[in-house]
Amino acid sequence: LETEHEATGLPFNRMVLAGFSQGGALSLYTGLQLKQDQALAGVVIMSGYLPKASAFAITPGLETVPILHCHGTQDNLVHPSLASKSKT
Repeated sequence: LETEHEATGLPFNRMVLAGFSQGGALSLYTGLQLKQDQALAGVVIMSGYLPKASAFAITPGLETVPILHCHGTQDNLVHPSLASKSKT
């Protein structure tokens, strides 16, 4: 993200980080751990989850970053219960 910002001048608040499955997990984890002045326009997770959700802390100031978390009920790889645990 920093490389993209430096190369194009695109502000962080115009970037959306998105991923599917493990990529969604990384997007959610990374998108809420950036520096406060790097708050994104949003994070999109499809069939993903938050790794180590119980030990996770959002960077202060990033609590309002919009999150779209989509997950089907028939996912055999990432169980829907993992996605549900990511909400808290």
